[in-house]
Amino acid sequence: MTRLIVLAFALLLPAASLAAPQPGCTTAKEYITALEFLRNEKALKLPEAQARKLASEVAQGCTGAANRFIRISRLLMGSGLTSPDALKIGRDFASRTERETDTFLFVFKTAFLENQLDLDLGASVSLAKSLTLEFEGDIHAVRNDFTTVLDYCLGRDKLDLPRPRCAKLASDIARAGQASGGGVARPFVEALQLLRSHPGPNLSTGDALKIAQDLVKYGPEAPRNFTQGYRYATAETGLNLPRNEAIAFARELAAKSLADEKSKTK
Repeated sequence: MTRLIVLAFALLLPAASLAAPQPGCTTAKEYITALEFLRNEKALKLPEAQARKLASEVAQGCTGAANRFIRISRLLMGSGLTSPDALKIGRDFASRTERETDTFLFVFKTAFLENQLDLDLGASVSLAKSLTLEFEGDIHAVRNDFTTVLDYCLGRDKLDLPRPRCAKLASDIARAGQASGGGVARPFVEALQLLRSHPGPNLSTGDALKIAQDLVKYGPEAPRNFTQGYRYATAETGLNLPRNEAIAFARELAAKSLADEKSKTK
């Protein structure tokens, strides 16, 4: 059975509705749903006491907790992860949001499926966790940044890099936007395009990536400041600097993109 079929079967349980918040927690429903799932999964062979304890922990995640727990656990077990590890991650998502759960599923499938990144199971789980459970910030923005960079990296008419390298690059850029609230992917791509172009610096892909990745550390405005600064520095009517000096000048401007909080209030 291919990974695609396994994952499709694992995701038969529908996502919980993102409608208006419920006035209270459906803890009884969550407990019963989780416990019945654990009892019915014969391959788990959990002792009754252990199953009840886990169901109680899941119920603490409030409305929708059992659904989140089952979706994650079923997906990971169906993909080959050991039951204890799958249930642990599922339990972690019981207390998280629907958006975080959906993002984990999206990133994991993108990483694991053979027709996409085709990473091994461990790498796929680690990648998905790094952008959800281990991420503090706008989860919607991180998903958009990850997808944008990944598409650009894999594109044959763009970077066309190996899939494992693209996975790491997309993850690194998405996580770099954590402090600034995300939205760094598009500026990153624009700066990278300039760095690799002529009449831009016309750098190698490796050198361009190093600079572009460094710029993102200073927020989404940094790559834009670099681009504008470089163009002005090389223009005859601007500073008329040679390439290397123009790059250094533009990087210096970009590094100032994260204004000190105190200066913002003056």
